[in-house]
Amino acid sequence: MATLKIEKDINVVRDCFWAHENSFDKLYSECLKEVAQTQFSKERYYYIYPFENELNRQKRGKLLKKQPSRLKNIHECGFDSEGNLICVTEHISESIRKTMIIENASEYITAFTFIGGNHMLQNVTRIFHDASDQVYAVINWGMYGWRFDRFKYDMQGLLKQVERTAKEHQSDKMTDSTFNLSYANGLLDSITQHYSNGYECKIYP
Repeated sequence: MATLKIEKDINVVRDCFWAHENSFDKLYSECLKEVAQTQFSKERYYYIYPFENELNRQKRGKLLKKQPSRLKNIHECGFDSEGNLICVTEHISESIRKTMIIENASEYITAFTFIGGNHMLQNVTRIFHDASDQVYAVINWGMYGWRFDRFKYDMQGLLKQVERTAKEHQSDKMTDSTFNLSYANGLLDSITQHYSNGYECKIYP
């Protein structure tokens, strides 16, 4: 499995953020050309990395059979002709939207999230995967800070642990924590987050 050098790769994602701060129109128009299918969900339904919702303390949404009449608290997901998720628009209200544009490369996926009417870049998330498409790291660089997650699996391929290092831009200190995942009959049963200072909390369910 490939490894990352935390400082180097965080700086690469940081530079990607700065380079695309004003790129919404270009990225979005190019993305729309590739959309072959659209699906709608109540709250967030699709992941871009394993247990994304659960690790961020969010419940998984419900897939809808058709486009609802009102686009409020609705996620609109666009897929390309190969079934890859390439665009997600979160309709927070009739007038407020958050749009994530996803680019797929051979060794990683890059997601650009823009918010508001002026399409401000909120964060860039880069998901690193190996040749078997197993995610082994996620880097997020945002308006207020960054985080670096390392994914560890057991021999059966179940995600067992996520090691996280995070830092706010205005802070001089980094925060380290570990997410431990447990399963029952092969299904996720709980996630507990342990901090380096000894504090721990259950974040799922």
